[in-house]
Amino acid sequence: MTAARGGRWLGRDAGFTLLEILVSLAIFAAILAGLAQGVHFGLTAWNTERALIARNAELETTDRVIRTLLTSASPVGTADQPSLVGRPHDVSFDTWLPPGAPVRWTHRALVSILVRHHALVLRWTEQPHAALIGAPPPPHQEMLLPGVASLDVSYQDQTGVWSQTWTVGDLPALVRLHLNFPEKAHRRWPDMLIAPRREAANGNNE
Repeated sequence: MTAARGGRWLGRDAGFTLLEILVSLAIFAAILAGLAQGVHFGLTAWNTERALIARNAELETTDRVIRTLLTSASPVGTADQPSLVGRPHDVSFDTWLPPGAPVRWTHRALVSILVRHHALVLRWTEQPHAALIGAPPPPHQEMLLPGVASLDVSYQDQTGVWSQTWTVGDLPALVRLHLNFPEKAHRRWPDMLIAPRREAANGNNE
């Protein structure tokens, strides 16, 4: 039964019923839930993409650092003192550190690239030209890339033959570095192929 207010009769069109209000609220809640899911998906995708870009940037920086050091390696060595000593899981060579490196006496250093405590690290010891009085300079170590399980290194001679060790006086024609990541990390990176002599010569020509 309708009610009278101010002498006028109010019909059903004067307001919403409780059922209509509940239906409207349910539709509104469904719309909000859909919007929330969309925003959550967008944020998740954005965070995933940002993490992927950051990881790729780390790998590209690592590649650039190792490439720069290897192409600056001393090109000539001797049988007693080779300019590069290669092993299956690490490599050491005589090179020049780039400007800005934290050195005390000289940028000439004996550099090693290896994996320690699940990280790819760069270890170097300065090689002063003159004999020093007192204790030798201590080795430095910097982490290049975290989350690395192991490192595989191989070396190619001038005839194209690959081996897992290198003790020849001169530099190899190619050095290949393969990074192994833990299975749970779901990370892969193409092998680093570096031609020390060729890339150094191209860099000097430029």
